[in-house]
Amino acid sequence: MVTVGGGGKVTRKRKYSTMQHDILNLRAKGLSYRQIAEKLNCSKATISYWLDPNGKAKVVARNKRYKSRSNGKWASRRGAIWKYNYLLDKHCEKCGEDNMLMLQFDHKGGHEKHSNITDLLNGNLNKLKNEVKKCRVLCANCHQKKTLKANKTAFYTTYKEREQERKKHGCRN
Repeated sequence: MVTVGGGGKVTRKRKYSTMQHDILNLRAKGLSYRQIAEKLNCSKATISYWLDPNGKAKVVARNKRYKSRSNGKWASRRGAIWKYNYLLDKHCEKCGEDNMLMLQFDHKGGHEKHSNITDLLNGNLNKLKNEVKKCRVLCANCHQKKTLKANKTAFYTTYKEREQERKKHGCRN
């Protein structure tokens, strides 16, 4: 039960159903959010929660956003530790580079790519492991060259066309 002290202030904690009922009644009487908040000893956000038809949905969505932010730090750390342990004894399959800061995951041809490995590092480790099975390890340089060549980019095509001219004139690159 709710008791009201002097000046119309609530002196005990209210139940949700009572709070909602009281807010709706006071609003129907024409009181402002501030007046209702003072009378019921609650915040204007609580008033908004009960009066806005989407109030509960907004709070749930906001809580999910904040929850994912706090969990994200641990998930990010967990993914980083997993990647470190995975790459510890790996090297580039093309040139042999073993500096793990330079190593990247390259999806092998013929395998359906569901996600980028970097995106999966903060999520479910089983999904990450399944995606990594479809990959090989390349250094950043070899991965870039392979990707440009595979995608037949305009830059790669131009580079290859002009490579002959550079060699003819004795240019190094």
